[in-house]
Amino acid sequence: MEDAGALGHLFRSIHDPAAIEKQLQLFELIRKDRVTSVQITSKVRLGREKEIEQELRKYANPPGSPVPTTPQERTTRDYEFDIFAKCAQVLREVQMGETTVK
Repeated sequence: MEDAGALGHLFRSIHDPAAIEKQLQLFELIRKDRVTSVQITSKVRLGREKEIEQELRKYANPPGSPVPTTPQERTTRDYEFDIFAKCAQVLREVQMGETTVK
């Protein structure tokens, strides 16, 4: 669902085929760390989040931000994430030159 939301948001104003590659790079930038984090978390049972804490820290976004270490934090991370806000944030950063893609 989040992937579909991100793709829809990123491509809603794109009419030039030459812009597709850049938008796909933005999609990867937006999605990679979150998807990896969710995949890692899915490997452990609820209540055992501490076992993967160090591995999750590699994909904390932004770097250094907290990672889920309890079932409650895990649920909050999974269900309160706003993909549309994340896309808007990254697009603003690109426009301001704070984030770059190839």
